[in-house]
Amino acid sequence: INAQVRALMSQRLKIPGDRSVIADDASLRDAGLDSIAILSLVVGLEDEFDLEIPDRDVVLDNFGSVDGIVRYVARRLDRCSRRCGSRARRCAAAS
Repeated sequence: INAQVRALMSQRLKIPGDRSVIADDASLRDAGLDSIAILSLVVGLEDEFDLEIPDRDVVLDNFGSVDGIVRYVARRLDRCSRRCGSRARRCAAAS
């Protein structure tokens, strides 16, 4: 998941400097991400992982760092797997 998140960041975000040096636990806000960039990343995550990410989940705890995003996506995929029996397409498992 980490590699996919980083690939999406490279494709979708305009982060000043070298994105590869952003530590997994570093603040993405401090790295230059604003709310528009986060929304772009959310759309990319929904497409990449076939998830629906509710607006209420788009908070710093979930999207403040690469680690936070990876943990969030892993939780969502796990919920979808348990609820739907597989990593279902466009899973909207409850948060």
